[in-house]
Amino acid sequence: MYKASPHYVKLSGKNLISIKKGEVVDNDKRRFVRTELDSEVKLMHSEMGSISVRTRDISGGGVYLLTGDKVNYPVGTEFTLQAMDMAGEAPLVKAVIVRLEPDGIALQFYED
Repeated sequence: MYKASPHYVKLSGKNLISIKKGEVVDNDKRRFVRTELDSEVKLMHSEMGSISVRTRDISGGGVYLLTGDKVNYPVGTEFTLQAMDMAGEAPLVKAVIVRLEPDGIALQFYED
């Protein structure tokens, strides 16, 4: 937890912006920018089968899915995703749970 300081400002979420001598430095470690997205996704798992869920946001590295209590798997569980709001059949994408929250799961994309 960061202590309040005239040199640090927490703007939103987990991002911490450092302000020193007029310079602004974003201390967020993310490699990709998140974009809000409300879209239907098919979430597939060998034990669970498939369910339809909504996205909250997406980036080049992953996606946050609003699953509520539909998904009860630990961090590290692998899934296959498919966008459902596209014209034509969307490709299958592999992803792994990296964070659990009360309203959903954060998944990181990966390739085999």
